[in-house]
Parts: sequence; C-alpha cells; structure tokens
Amino acid sequence: VVPVVRGRISLKVPSKETPSPIHSIQAIAPAGNGQIAFLRKSNPPALVVVNAAGRVVKTISLTGVLNPPEFAKLLLRIGTERILIFIEKQIKTVTTTRVVEADITTGKLSPIPAFQAEWVETVAAFPDGSGFMIRQPLSGGISAWSRQGKKLWEGMKDGGGNEGSTSESVAVLFSR
Repeated sequence: VVPVVRGRISLKVPSKETPSPIHSIQAIAPAGNGQIAFLRKSNPPALVVVNAAGRVVKTISLTGVLNPPEFAKLLLRIGTERILIFIEKQIKTVTTTRVVEADITTGKLSPIPAFQAEWVETVAAFPDGSGFMIRQPLSGGISAWSRQGKKLWEGMKDGGGNEGSTSESVAVLFSR
C-alpha cells in the first residue's frame, strides 16, 4: 500500500537573491545630490537614502531612537546634508511630536529637545535651511521653528478670516 500525501509540491528553486532594502516605506523626502530618503518602518526601523538608480547609499538605524509606542511619520530635508525625522507618540487621545536631525553624510542622529508639539500634519523647510514650519490640524495653525527647535512665531489659523487653507498659505509663502 502506498500512502497518499495531500498538499502542494513546489519545484521552484529557492532564490539566492538578497531581498530589496526598499520596502515598508513610511515617508519619503528628497535628500539632495539626486538622492531620495525614506523611512523604513520594518524591524529594525531605519532612514534609508537611495540614488536615482535605486541603490542604497546610506542606511541609518533608528533603533534606540524610537521608543514604543513611537513611530517616525514625516521627513524633511533641511539644508544640504540633513533630514529632520518627525516622531509621533500617541497616548490615549493625545499625540505628541518630537524631532531628530539626521546627518546623512555621517549617519549621526541628534535629537532636537527644544521642539515639542502636538500632532504635526505638514512640514516645510525654509529655503535657506535655517528652520521649518509645521501645520497642526488640531489647532488649525502653523508655526515657524529654528533648526535648534526654538519657536519663532505662530499664526494663520484656519477659520480666522484668512482666505484658503493653511496648507495653501504655506505653499504661497515658500513660492515667493
């Protein structure tokens, strides 16, 4: 008697190719010199910089920078060799955001402890790299910050008599 075995048989030869490092993308931003940076949210999380051909130029581990339940949400190129990583943490109904600056040449990560904000939805860098603006949907306002995390000003709240949305206002500011 020959036993009957049911199931699938695969004749496929196992691949010896290395899996692509470009996966589990959370956010993306230009990194300068024709390169793109993205947040890889897989375990371990990382900031990955690739060139136009899709080759990895730099991988910066975010292990030790992200503390559960935190997650990296937004990226912003500021200046020529730096990327700001906006990290959020939600506890019950409150979402807070902090920022870590990544030097994409050296791989050094530097927290910006002076910056603390509620939920951040949109970010934009000053053209000269000296600071950035954020939009916070809960308050409907925007605020400007130095690279060191010092609040420079805030205003232009939605519904406060301004024409258009705050996002449109930010776009107009940076197009001049």
